[in-house]
Amino acid sequence: LNLHLAYNKGAAFGVLESAGGWQRWAFIAVAIITSAVILLWGKKLGKKHKLETLALSLILGGAWGNLIDRIRVGYVIDYIDFYIGNWHWYTFNVADIAICVGAVLLVLLSFKK
Repeated sequence: LNLHLAYNKGAAFGVLESAGGWQRWAFIAVAIITSAVILLWGKKLGKKHKLETLALSLILGGAWGNLIDRIRVGYVIDYIDFYIGNWHWYTFNVADIAICVGAVLLVLLSFKK
């Protein structure tokens, strides 16, 4: 595990990183729209669905963390470099971890019903 500074102008795994700049605004718009959907979904769930609300909160918090980076500096700042031997995963940040944990939790909870 290393700390390695990386600037991600694209989406997950660097998708669209060299698209020419339009992707910044597209990702900002997607994050805002997705945030609105998650907030409405969370409100609809109510107080009985605490784990679902937690999962949505993790996704929302991660999305906002990356959104703040995109608005402030134009890209997401990644810094966690995970590897085993010569195999390296893409560099990521804490916001990405929150999004992934929230998404996995939602998938697991979908099997509960």
